[in-house]
Amino acid sequence: MFPENGTQKIIEHESPPLSEEEQEALNDILSSCDDVYFKPRKRKQYIMDSSDLRKYQVMGFEDYVSYCGYLSVNGLNNLVRDFDAVYGDKESE
Repeated sequence: MFPENGTQKIIEHESPPLSEEEQEALNDILSSCDDVYFKPRKRKQYIMDSSDLRKYQVMGFEDYVSYCGYLSVNGLNNLVRDFDAVYGDKESE
């Protein structure tokens, strides 16, 4: 989603302990099914240097084409040349 050129740091944390209700439900499932086990996932925290991000990345879009599509659908911009990438218009190239 975002560039991985050293501007991103990932920190992994252990999952928090289950509540009593969650533990009871889990024990019920584990005892009633064969070949089922519980392996808690680690939580990941992403720390990014946002000084070199582009506007569409700061707004949460995965790529520029998605950002242009959003602008087109909502009538927010008239960048026809950029919308060609969204709609695949080969005649304008």
